[in-house]
Amino acid sequence: MVMASEILMPAMALVLWTLVMWLWMVAGRVRAVSRAGQKLDSTLTNDEHAKALPLPVRWKLDNYHNLLEQPILFYATLLVLAVAGISVMDLWLAWAYVGLRVAHSFHQSLRNVIEERFTIFTTASLILIVLAVRALMAVS
Repeated sequence: MVMASEILMPAMALVLWTLVMWLWMVAGRVRAVSRAGQKLDSTLTNDEHAKALPLPVRWKLDNYHNLLEQPILFYATLLVLAVAGISVMDLWLAWAYVGLRVAHSFHQSLRNVIEERFTIFTTASLILIVLAVRALMAVS
């Protein structure tokens, strides 16, 4: 039997990974702005500021934003599973999702080969769909 709290570990791992990506993004952004001698301009939008950054810095910014989008569904799904009951399969699927999201981060932040990134993202999304269906079945 799997303890309900065990399903929260992958959620917290992804939260911590998101914070690592935030640090990586901020460090690159501060360095790039400093090197370019850019001044912060409150009349510009975030997108306008981002366009002035080198591509590798923007890739990390994009990835950080990605980690604040779909994973919200992951967190909600894991909370439902924690309350409704989980199986070993749910735990494995949750860790697989986290592993794929970390791999997605590295690909987007370092290489950004869209075809590879898309494959990783799609695989993670399919795992999330399976987890969501399993959570629905658990509460039905």
